[in-house]
Amino acid sequence: MDLRKTISILAVLLFLNLCLGAATSAAATGGTGDYSVSISKSSGTTVVKTADGKTVYTGTNDAEAVRSALNSISQGTILFNPGTYTISSPVVVKSNIELVGNGAVMKGYTIFRMNGAANIIIRGFEFSNPDANYLARASGAGLVDIINSKDITVRDNTFRNFRDYGVNVAVSSTSHYNRNISIKNNSFLDYGYAGVMIGKQSNYIYVDENTFKNINTRKLNANAYGVAIAKGSITYKYSEYIYIRKNHIENNPVWEGIDSHGANYVYILDNTVINCKIPIIVAQINSEGTYPEPVHHVTITGNYVRGNLKSADKQHSGIHVLGARNNVQPYQNAIVSDNTIADVNSWLVSDDGGIVLRDVKGGTIENNQMSNVGGTGIYLLNADSLLIQNNNVKSMFGISGPTKGLKLMPVNKDCTITVKNNVFDSSVVYHSYGYSNWGYKYRVSVLNQDTSKFYNPNGVLQLTILKEPVPSAPASTDMNIYKSGTTTTVKAADGKTLYSGNSDMDAIMAAVNAADKNTIVFNEGTYSISSAIALKSDITLQGNKAVLSGYNIFRMNGLTNVTVSGFVFSNPDAQYLGRAGNNGLIDIQNSNNVIVRDNTFRNFRDFGIFLATRTASDSNKQITIKNNQFLDYGYCGIMIGKQASQLHIEENVFRNINTRAMYANSYGIAVMKAGSSSAYSEYIYIRNNVLENNPTGEAIDSHGANYLFIENNVITDCRMPMYIVQVNDDDAYPAALSNLSVTGNTINGNYAAEKQDPGIYVFGGRNKAGTVTKPYQNVDISGNKIKDVNNWLLGNDGAIVMKDVGGAMLSGNEISGAGGTGINLQNSGDVIVQNNIISGLRTLSGPTMCIKMLPVDKKYNVLLRSNDLDASASYHAYSYSTFGYVYQVSVSDQDVSKFYFANDGIELIFLDEPSGSELPVADASTRYVKAGTPATFYGGESSDRYGIISYSWDFDASNGIQKDATGMTVTRTFEKTGRYVVTLTVSNVKGQAATDTLTVIVS
Repeated sequence: MDLRKTISILAVLLFLNLCLGAATSAAATGGTGDYSVSISKSSGTTVVKTADGKTVYTGTNDAEAVRSALNSISQGTILFNPGTYTISSPVVVKSNIELVGNGAVMKGYTIFRMNGAANIIIRGFEFSNPDANYLARASGAGLVDIINSKDITVRDNTFRNFRDYGVNVAVSSTSHYNRNISIKNNSFLDYGYAGVMIGKQSNYIYVDENTFKNINTRKLNANAYGVAIAKGSITYKYSEYIYIRKNHIENNPVWEGIDSHGANYVYILDNTVINCKIPIIVAQINSEGTYPEPVHHVTITGNYVRGNLKSADKQHSGIHVLGARNNVQPYQNAIVSDNTIADVNSWLVSDDGGIVLRDVKGGTIENNQMSNVGGTGIYLLNADSLLIQNNNVKSMFGISGPTKGLKLMPVNKDCTITVKNNVFDSSVVYHSYGYSNWGYKYRVSVLNQDTSKFYNPNGVLQLTILKEPVPSAPASTDMNIYKSGTTTTVKAADGKTLYSGNSDMDAIMAAVNAADKNTIVFNEGTYSISSAIALKSDITLQGNKAVLSGYNIFRMNGLTNVTVSGFVFSNPDAQYLGRAGNNGLIDIQNSNNVIVRDNTFRNFRDFGIFLATRTASDSNKQITIKNNQFLDYGYCGIMIGKQASQLHIEENVFRNINTRAMYANSYGIAVMKAGSSSAYSEYIYIRNNVLENNPTGEAIDSHGANYLFIENNVITDCRMPMYIVQVNDDDAYPAALSNLSVTGNTINGNYAAEKQDPGIYVFGGRNKAGTVTKPYQNVDISGNKIKDVNNWLLGNDGAIVMKDVGGAMLSGNEISGAGGTGINLQNSGDVIVQNNIISGLRTLSGPTMCIKMLPVDKKYNVLLRSNDLDASASYHAYSYSTFGYVYQVSVSDQDVSKFYFANDGIELIFLDEPSGSELPVADASTRYVKAGTPATFYGGESSDRYGIISYSWDFDASNGIQKDATGMTVTRTFEKTGRYVVTLTVSNVKGQAATDTLTVIVS
């Protein structure tokens, strides 16, 4: 009898529709001279030794030798010395390992497999099938299989003669993701199916500088690929941020060089694709044939594509971008630029051409060079809202009918494009060619094209002729302002004196009034500004060792295209005073395209820069504040008002904020409260700033913004490093905030200093009466390092605090030296907490807790997966049941021995069970449920070589084997509290049976 059971009796799985965070961690390192374990071959014997000379394996089974090497270390480098190693079944590689080949040849069909692993490098090997020549595809596995893993590097290897995949980046369930996978500088040679296959739900995949050559030349498979992205699905998320760069792909007579069937943010850059039937194709193809949403953002730039028109095999077009057919879901935002395409399209198909876009909405085709292309240069079918410019099409040859530079087919809708400055040589019969069979139109705006060579039957092309813009007058040279003693002089660009006198205000206003797209240079000196100077559009103010002194110096209202750089701004006081009003040294109101950079703001009392909203119609857009210093000031460096969008606050320094404690609150960067009558600010980018020493308030504060990105900042010794909340000034909360990304920041507290708060707060909206709650939605807190924060007792203490949040990812954060709690969740649900490291917690009052949960008003859920929680905590997870609610905690790869269960605050769900011999036979796990509440039990992970045909369940507390229920999935309600033993019996077609049990505690 060979009945193998891996039975997982679960309740409901936690499905969270969240994107993975951007956390990364360092991969293991090492080399041939620095290893933990070595593997050697000698006369058929394989020997495994540790670095200190201890032998851990001697024998003839290479797969077992490699497994022994992996089992002998928890992290480090395994060196494979010269020889051929035969791997009969996949070797599972665990986290924090580097595998290094030194003349090692690995033979097998699937050799290395990573599943739920991180921080692995595989380099220096030759991989191969054991066959003399590759066979036809047989499975969905790779020589290297990467499943649900992150931070994996596969580089400097050779893959040859394989039948399936060289490297397979895969998921096997909707809860799986792959992230940050680098496949670089490998050779994939003489193989049968796909060099690199990227499956669903994979993010930040880098396929760089590889060679793919001689693909399926034996034609054993109908399809074959250099690099491929698998089809999309309605149940899986599309892969995103796929980078395919600088690869060489050559000789695929059967199918595609580069293929994507469903991914967002795909970048195909600077590749060379030669002699492939279909060089590059990016399409939306869902495995179910249904399309709930479009794919978007593909960039195909700088590639060299050359076909072989003399090939005996048919060769297709150069570059395809195809949305779901018949415009069901057009591919959105496509860029095809700066590519060279030659010798393609040797046979007639309906969408022949050098570049083909079908069912696409939005994008650009520009600066492409096409020569010796069959039939058509650029072909558009239902492709809408496109710019076609500066392309060069020459030396075309006919396939059937006349040659066409641009072919346009509106099949089921009217479409709009702009065609500018394209060059077509004499080989092109029609520069633009329209089909009219379906009654729809292409509206074509034309600039600098010969419309006499347009073919326009029945007016299918509705032409609008654009005019060349009139060149603007050459920009004038700089205007200058000078100080000499008490005299201020203003000179125009031609040297004419516009002002000379002892009023700095009058001098600057004279320069501004006379400026017309000028740069006004303030030369060395100190200029006193008694009231704000109103600027105007299209000017640049440049400081040349100029100091501007005042409380409110420059004001912009309703302006565009203004730059202010190179100044020192300061209050006129010896030291900053307490806050006096809502004024900035620079005031920006209802303006756009403003840049403030390379300035120093010091000793000011109110705001350094104020992005103001003073009327309901005001909004600031496209404001860049970069590389400034805000030093020794009293209130706020940058204050962002309501209704602002596309703000970039980058690479600034904020230091010594309100150290004189002149005001109760103070900020580095702040976003004002919103209201029910004003729109929230959105698309705020706060990146790569340094914020240091704010003993009274916040480094970064937001009271109301959507699409807020706080990335890669360094915050040191600030009482509240980050405080991101929803606070409406009228106590009305019509809509929730959404889309917050806090990633890659470094936060260092000062545990010996004044009172210091948690590192990162995120609070949703809640009115004063507590009757309206608007959870903050779609929150990503990933890859941050938080150290020595929270040295005093608050009700919501912790390094990361989330209150009233609905949908969040906390991934890859490193928390050390925090007071009381690592991660604190209050009324926050649909939260994934994974791959975080929490260590060195300090006691404030009561027990220390890595993860604290407080459900106040209803039941909430959280997934804990693969977190590293050290022994400094009294409890790894603790939920308060004070208010009668529980946290439903799903766990995967997580030790629960230090979870606190005594107060029934946690309802635990195991999402995976230990495998193999680790699975207890008599007591698989414990399940906590509430009396009177239906619980679902699932036996579908049972397995048998013959197939399971029956599932029988016994819920008798005596552990008798009785048939109380049948079926793979059953529901049971326990009416009374107590301890119950649930037994599952499964049978196969041969009548063989096996059982597994699970203890249920009913409270």
